[in-house]
Amino acid sequence: MDAARFVGRDDVLGPLGEKLAAGEAGDLVFVHGAGGIGKSALLREVARRARALARPVYSIDGRLIHSSLDGLRDALAAALDDDNPVVVIDSFERMTALAGALRDEILPGMPDTAVIVIAGRQAPDAMWFRDGWEHLAREVKLRPLSDAESTELLARLGTTGHYADATRRWAKGSPLALHIGGVHTEDEGPTLGSQGLEETIVHRLLGTEIHDVDPEVVAIAAVAGAVDQGLLTGVMYQGDPKLGFRQLRALSVVEPIGHRHTMHDLVRAALRSDLRTRDPVGYRTLVCRIADHLCERALSGEPALVSDLAALIESDAMQWGVSDRYRTDRLRAGDVDDVTAMLNPAEDAWWADARRFFEEAPQCVTVVRGDSGRLIGFTIATTPDDAPAWTNEDPILGPWLAHARSHVPDGKAIVWRDAINLSRRPDGSEDPDVVALLNVPAHLQHQLPVAEAFYGVVGSDDIELQEVSALIGAVHATELDVTSAGRSLQCHIMTHGPRGVVGQLQQLIHMEQDIPLSLTAPRPVPDTLARRALRDFHDPIALAACPLAEVSDVSDRAEYVRQLLLSAIEDAFGESADEQALRRLVERSYVDSSGGHRRAMSESNLSRTSYYRHLAEGVHRIALALADRRIPPAA
Repeated sequence: MDAARFVGRDDVLGPLGEKLAAGEAGDLVFVHGAGGIGKSALLREVARRARALARPVYSIDGRLIHSSLDGLRDALAAALDDDNPVVVIDSFERMTALAGALRDEILPGMPDTAVIVIAGRQAPDAMWFRDGWEHLAREVKLRPLSDAESTELLARLGTTGHYADATRRWAKGSPLALHIGGVHTEDEGPTLGSQGLEETIVHRLLGTEIHDVDPEVVAIAAVAGAVDQGLLTGVMYQGDPKLGFRQLRALSVVEPIGHRHTMHDLVRAALRSDLRTRDPVGYRTLVCRIADHLCERALSGEPALVSDLAALIESDAMQWGVSDRYRTDRLRAGDVDDVTAMLNPAEDAWWADARRFFEEAPQCVTVVRGDSGRLIGFTIATTPDDAPAWTNEDPILGPWLAHARSHVPDGKAIVWRDAINLSRRPDGSEDPDVVALLNVPAHLQHQLPVAEAFYGVVGSDDIELQEVSALIGAVHATELDVTSAGRSLQCHIMTHGPRGVVGQLQQLIHMEQDIPLSLTAPRPVPDTLARRALRDFHDPIALAACPLAEVSDVSDRAEYVRQLLLSAIEDAFGESADEQALRRLVERSYVDSSGGHRRAMSESNLSRTSYYRHLAEGVHRIALALADRRIPPAA
């Protein structure tokens, strides 16, 4: 049964199969990848192939060795006496304390014909590639299954058709997710993305580890794409960010990305969905707090964080530069031929114009590549200062660049000419992951924080994209519409202002989460001051002494602050049911004369921790609103 459900991994099994069959020169392979990516399944397939060739197999599970050198020696004693052993070691991350002994004491005693495959979640340590071991060891990082492999696996599980397509998109190439989703049908079992499936994934990948980590840290890691200590410091309401970061790094489903750490995609998606369902106000608030933190860092000299900021946008149509399966790249030799081969004769005319950029201005071209490295999409974009001189005569870019030079201060604009998706799903629709990468030319990302306007190209017949463009605030500049090489194109201009696209992304995220945004606070009001004023709402003497009172008449000062607070409460919350619930929580806690913390907590049905977390967010919102809200002193 297990063998019948194994697909793919030819890049690993091909070379290994030759070694297994030859029985002469051995092999030492380190296979690594995130949980659920199929490491254990690969080891079982290696074992099956070895046994089919009459080679003895010795299996070790790192979870069962318990860092015991004697246990490791005992497990491999028989292999050391064998002439042709195949050793497979799983969950190597659980026995890293024994790695030195394995390398220096045990493996040197293996016969030259031994084939050794070690699988773990982390890449092998550098010690495996020095002192001569670099000639023996090789490293393989397991990637998600391709769409074709995922479809084949689902078919072997008995899942085909529309539900198979939906399962494949949901699983994103994870063998674990494909198995969990594929054992159900459209009419039976939990639906894709349901709490039942998500809890199964979290349990299979994380077990009880999560119970040892601060819940607020888990929530932040579930929402943010990558976490560092600075993010925790800027976003956490309470707790120790330094300790929280250590706890997060210790999780087996967390891996480093430079100096930051990220959680396994499946676990992150499941935890994020659970938070969204269980605590919608807390979820939406957290998304915006993370966005605000990333925005300020991006504008303060960390432009690479723009991608993390964009990843917080949840709408497929508005996704910017986020994909688990594809990547952006510069042009390579052969890309022109690949594009030419993929186009039909009717597209030759526009391709002739676009091809010039590939051949004469490759700096204006960014491509999207699939698993095989083949080009599946491309963008052509530039800025007024970087555009080659001949682009002034281009039928599309020429008038748009001229407009940008005359209308955008200092030419701080990015102008798109083309965004071409050459890949399609089996149902003919565009893959949103490809669209996401086409939306942000990677070679221009360093300019995103300062670009004050985007000139986007939209097909005159693309109604959906036109609606999305209007939704995010772009303006259709009808005077710049062009017809070129059989294509009718519209120019949509999005003006961002001095905070550039970073500020625009921040606004989009707040809009999506229905939480008002105060971009600037000319007179910042600390949360502590807002909380003190709310606490003294019914105490006129204390309220009259509040620094927020900007009138001199003592008899008017308390009422001034009350009206200021009520006005700020009116401005601080959105219109959705969740936003209004948060508003009522604050009002019941502080403003209602018959309220108070105990009654508000009881009526909200929140735990003590959740209650004070929600209350802190409400106070923070009011503090932001107070910064922009002043009541003129009475005449």
